[in-house]
Amino acid sequence: MFTQDDLTLNRNGRIAPSQAKQVESIPAKRLLLNSAVFAVLAILFIGLGLFLSLLPPRSPGNSAFVPLLILGGIGSIMFVVLGKYVWDWWQVKQDLSEGRVMQEAGEVEWKGNRYRATVEGRSLQFLASALAPSRYQFYYLPRTAYILSAESLGHADPNQSLQSVLNTVFRFDPNDLALNRQGQLGESQVSRLQKEMWTYAIIGIVMVSAFSIVPLSVMFLPRTQSSAWIPTLIFFGADVIVAIVFSFLAWRVWRDISDRRVEMLNGVLRKYVVRGNKSSTYYIEIDNKKFAVGVPQYNVVIEGRTYRLYYAPRSSIVIGIEVDDV
Repeated sequence: MFTQDDLTLNRNGRIAPSQAKQVESIPAKRLLLNSAVFAVLAILFIGLGLFLSLLPPRSPGNSAFVPLLILGGIGSIMFVVLGKYVWDWWQVKQDLSEGRVMQEAGEVEWKGNRYRATVEGRSLQFLASALAPSRYQFYYLPRTAYILSAESLGHADPNQSLQSVLNTVFRFDPNDLALNRQGQLGESQVSRLQKEMWTYAIIGIVMVSAFSIVPLSVMFLPRTQSSAWIPTLIFFGADVIVAIVFSFLAWRVWRDISDRRVEMLNGVLRKYVVRGNKSSTYYIEIDNKKFAVGVPQYNVVIEGRTYRLYYAPRSSIVIGIEVDDV
């Protein structure tokens, strides 16, 4: 976030020291991590290609240069990617050394599951948190297009525009708002929870059916060997675990539907990602309570702003969210 002093400097075409420090840290983090990864991969592939090309071919028709061409080509691509991070770092250095700040009217819109800031014929990059959908006077760096600060041009209330996008992404019907404020579910929200419940039930049935194939096959095979019962017991145990897990998930949603109760949190929102080996989980958090959400929901909320969040208490499914900035 920028301060009023930062904005004053930006209006005069100058970058604030705090902004310069923040801009410089972005490519530094990317360069240190990504350059190390891609440099190691590039050296590994090229080195492996050279090693294999020096080995004697297994047959006269095999060319020793084939592995060099394939692996060396992959290594070269890695070096090109590495060059992109070096280029980004150089662009930032040039922007900071010149110290120029551009200013131009533009717009922030929600497109393709994320906010996009544009001026005439050019896309800009958010330096920190995104801005609510509206028209702005942007102050940005000429090469990297990082937005340093922005002023609303007042053509529309940014909070109303943001709320409209939140309603769409979270599938929040404004007609249910009065009931939610009284701690009750609206009809459209009940329908949504019913779909969630049946989704859990169907996934559980499909997975139990898949794990049941091996036990059933063993049972009906003639003269089944005793050793075949080991995988049978393993798959039967997996069946039981899957059935318990998905039955519990569906039961929680069913209880929320039966109770028709809604709980509300109010406070400053923060968000973060927990990255795993094969997938990532996206969380939003208010008042020390976290909720797992999808990528669009994660991107649409603006960190550091105040929200009222409505959720089903047992399943912790977010059913609605309101902008609550004063």
